[in-house]
Amino acid sequence: MSLAMNRKQACSTTLPGGMSAAIAALVACAAPSTPLFAQSYCEYEVIAVHVPNQPNTAIYLLDIANTGWAGGRTSDLPGKPVTVSPAGQVSLLASPPGGGEVNCITDGGRVVGNTYHGAYTPVEWINGVPVPFLAEFPISNGYANAANDLGMTAGFVDGFPLLIAGACLWQDGAAVPLYETVGGIAYGMDDIGRIGGWDQNPETLGFQGYVWHNGDFQWLPVLRNFTQSVVRGMSSNGIVCGTSALDDLATGNATMWINGVAIDCGRPAGYRRSRAFAVNALGQVVGECEPLGGSSLPYFQFLWQDGHMVPIFSLQTSPFAGSLTYAGGINDRGEICGEGVDANGKGCGIILRPIRNRSGDVTIDCAVDMRDIAALFEFWGKEYIYDGGPGDLDGDRVVGPRDLAMVLGDWDTEGR
Repeated sequence: MSLAMNRKQACSTTLPGGMSAAIAALVACAAPSTPLFAQSYCEYEVIAVHVPNQPNTAIYLLDIANTGWAGGRTSDLPGKPVTVSPAGQVSLLASPPGGGEVNCITDGGRVVGNTYHGAYTPVEWINGVPVPFLAEFPISNGYANAANDLGMTAGFVDGFPLLIAGACLWQDGAAVPLYETVGGIAYGMDDIGRIGGWDQNPETLGFQGYVWHNGDFQWLPVLRNFTQSVVRGMSSNGIVCGTSALDDLATGNATMWINGVAIDCGRPAGYRRSRAFAVNALGQVVGECEPLGGSSLPYFQFLWQDGHMVPIFSLQTSPFAGSLTYAGGINDRGEICGEGVDANGKGCGIILRPIRNRSGDVTIDCAVDMRDIAALFEFWGKEYIYDGGPGDLDGDRVVGPRDLAMVLGDWDTEGR
């Protein structure tokens, strides 16, 4: 494993902006000296969810809000948009005959995605009805990939003036074509409206990740020894994840960017690439590792945190005999959503919930140490509209002195 900056530099550097700086230092100091597969993780309870009365229909869950609501689509053709409640209740949403999918659910209950009826249409489900996002130009295809509770939605449209495809921001009833600054696809958005995506860099002509905010645009650095990058997700506090890759995009390493600094999540020996699909405010990343061609090694879905990567199946509690085949999202409470196969061999949606056995565990790794102190102060004073937000250990939805007391009272005297 390696970082995009020297470890000594990373541990002594004050990162700009303040946001996520504590987590950046935490990861930078922890990552290089530790093995790729680590043992310091919580176990996860596995919940399999099925479409009612459709035992042969799987569910692909693509996003999970901090409230525990998840969204995605069914596996049948055409796939139908679905939501899953925290209690595991599956609801099929209205869609045209061509179906659709839910790509994002916000903590405030916004549900966005796309429907299909001869073309893909970006929509928001309001009172269960898909309402298209309007634009001052014709749209031949479009996707709404990310949203926040400020009323902002980001995605991709094809059919801008001159038929240029590009990223798009919808806000206050208007569409802002981000291709005027940068094109490509917008995949993620944080709570204050920063947008993460990727496009072709006009200087290098390669694909490269970016962050856009209020008209300001920043290319994200590509990891050393790689030539391109793509962004696939952004946390509520602006941490970005994706992949740094070679020109063919077939070989690469999962990558996380914090305040513009690239962090290499690595990949195991015998694997051609690792890809990050989602990241949360604690810097936990989920994604997939793909083996080299002709290899007998399996594909696997991973969880990466504190500089370590581990197969998610190794964290599942033993009563669940199925398997996870895709990890699509992770929320700030550490809950993971995706798709898998249940104990009977039937496809299903999967939700994994960490079993937290330490009262002072902020970082959701079932240990209590300086990493928890750093993470606690990252979220100090933050107020939540849901239970169990990062740093809120006492359940009052505010991060403060009582939470610090819980960390200190549960301190690991021997360390890891």
